[in-house]
Amino acid sequence: MRHENRVRRSATAAAVLTLALAATAWSQVTVDGDLSDWGLSGFLGEADLVFHGQVIDIAYARADATEMEPLGMPHMFITYRVDEVLHGSYSGRELTLRFLGGYDDEDHSYLGSNLTPRFDIGDEDILFVDDQARAACPLVDNHKGRLRVIEGRVYDDNGHSVRRGERGQLSIGPRYFLREVVETEVMGEILLGNYDPEALQGPSDAAHAEDVLELIRDAARDVAPPRVAVESADPRIPFAVLDLVPTTMKDLSSDEERQ
Repeated sequence: MRHENRVRRSATAAAVLTLALAATAWSQVTVDGDLSDWGLSGFLGEADLVFHGQVIDIAYARADATEMEPLGMPHMFITYRVDEVLHGSYSGRELTLRFLGGYDDEDHSYLGSNLTPRFDIGDEDILFVDDQARAACPLVDNHKGRLRVIEGRVYDDNGHSVRRGERGQLSIGPRYFLREVVETEVMGEILLGNYDPEALQGPSDAAHAEDVLELIRDAARDVAPPRVAVESADPRIPFAVLDLVPTTMKDLSSDEERQ
């Protein structure tokens, strides 16, 4: 019987662990400046689908066992309500994407990775989706492929403001303290992460969501349509992943345990 677990509200007393996998952390490559080296056209050119939507369901399942991971690797299946397709073709109202990591019901642990964002039900995002069948994270350049919409303004996955420049390009600004970024609820527990004591608070310089959406719509007209059709993932169907080598492990306590 396939191991699958859906997000539910419950009091989980076990310690929650995070396992960081070998990869370049997003915080190491984010700088204050425009995105001319990669560019919005680059995002679009690499994407198989770009859409604006909201997380409506989270499920967890293990990948099939491998020689290196005989118990399989936990994965998250994140289901979005698709509000608008900005680039590519997708006719469904919902889309499920599979990400490396997530809660493991057998040992009450949480596998996290700097390859993979963390999600809450209700998150509003603009996603640049890459071929999900070939990657631990089905987004263009991992975290870079997720733009978060928080209180009507757009940020990157770590809370840096996304701004619209004078020439219409997008740029990355300073980092803001955002509870939606710092806290993630898993099985009734609050995981704390992505905390930066120097993050700004107060009025934000981030662009309004509609301005960013308009810019993406305009840029998409000049980019060739994707050749790959994205399909929705299903946690009930067996799947396998590449072996990944863990590098570090640390405890990630719940909000209650920190107090």
